Amino acid sequence: MKIGGRSVETILGAVTRSQHYRALLRMPRRLPTFPRPLFDYLLGTGTYPRTLPVRTPLGTIRPELHSHHDLLTVNEIFCREDYACGAPLRTAVDIGANIGLAALWFLTRDRQARVYAFEPLPRNLERLAANTAAFADRLTVNPVAVGLADGPVTFGWEETGRYGGIGLALKDRITVDCVEINAALRAILAERGVIDVLKVDVEGLEIDLIRALAPDVRSKVRLIYAESDRRPDRMPGYRWSARAAGGGIHHLTLRPDGSA
Repeated sequence: MKIGGRSVETILGAVTRSQHYRALLRMPRRLPTFPRPLFDYLLGTGTYPRTLPVRTPLGTIRPELHSHHDLLTVNEIFCREDYACGAPLRTAVDIGANIGLAALWFLTRDRQARVYAFEPLPRNLERLAANTAAFADRLTVNPVAVGLADGPVTFGWEETGRYGGIGLALKDRITVDCVEINAALRAILAERGVIDVLKVDVEGLEIDLIRALAPDVRSKVRLIYAESDRRPDRMPGYRWSARAAGGGIHHLTLRPDGSA
């Protein structure tokens, strides 16, 4: 049995997690059209595409959502605050930028923040550009995947555009360009010196990409967030924590500790 596209087991598991209660308390302040977004979130209802007003420190933004999955993402980012970051925020890197919701979070934390987004799926790129148009002067979009090596890769994706990644055996697949993660980050570090926040959400390769970071790159990244279906036993070179995000996904927070 499913409610709002989620199994009863997933919903019952969510009841025990404190981060969901904190998100619920923030929702009226962050989403001006509350309680409608709450009903749509819980019941999987709503008409799409639709714009959703979201209050931020820099004013109200109105990203366009294209499915219930996008509403879930808004809740995770703006209400649950999955990518919380301290001030000042000057440089954020968003690997797996999708339609730009995480990029909007970073862009609206600080007027000086610059975001470097990586997203290879053409339809997502169009939606990302539309959602972030007001911040185009502080956003660099790289229309490529990020992986363990340079070159073309097969990228699997599905209708919502929320779930896609290198080598995924999904119904729809395309070939996209890929840049090796250290090369991608070194190019940014050459411009910015330090990366304050690195967000990695690539549906399966997160742990491999983080483990692949070279010491000279890792030492200049202050905070890493990753969504992964793997909870690693050890992460040499990092202080890290994990919490369940639902559906077998772990929300990982990592800080380089200089030990490796």
